[in-house]
Formats: sequence, structure tokens, C-alpha cells
Amino acid sequence: MEIKTKLNSWLRDAAARLGFDLCGMAAADLDARNRDQYLWWLEQGFHGEMGYMKRFERQDLRALMPAVRSVICVAMNYHTPHPLSTACSDPSRGWIATL
Repeated sequence: MEIKTKLNSWLRDAAARLGFDLCGMAAADLDARNRDQYLWWLEQGFHGEMGYMKRFERQDLRALMPAVRSVICVAMNYHTPHPLSTACSDPSRGWIATL
């Protein structure tokens, strides 16, 4: 097994041990086809109120971190038996996503 495959496998296993449901790796550069798709997604307003999604670093991660080569992305399912954050009527409480 080549080193890259072993590393990807190790990262996925580590993410699973930490409680993440998904883990993936990708090159940091965004090719023209995917950049066009991303810009279309923004034009459609699919980013909602998340204005930070329009920042240039979202199109070119290397503008923020010039030496970056790869990105590791993890995901965690929020569908749990805990109440939804909108179900809390106590204004003195806040909800924080944690492990």
C-alpha cells in the first residue's frame, strides 16, 4: 500500500475514533469547473445569510494559506436525541456544537 493511501486510511480511522461520521481529503486548489460551480451556487443565493462564503479565500484557499497543499474535511451528524437549539426558550443560554 502506498504512503498516501496509508495516510488517508489513518486519517479516516482517527476521525472515526474522534466521533466524526465522515472524513475526506482533497487537493487545496479549486479547478475551473468547480470554481464556476461554486460561483453559480453563490449567484443563486444558496449560501443564505452566510456572507463569509463570498470571501475570495473560499475560491482560492492559497490566498489565505499559500503553502497549503491538501484539505481534510470532517462531518458530524447533528441528528441526535438532544433538543434542537431552536427549542430552547431561555435567553440566558447558548448552544455550542461540541464533541
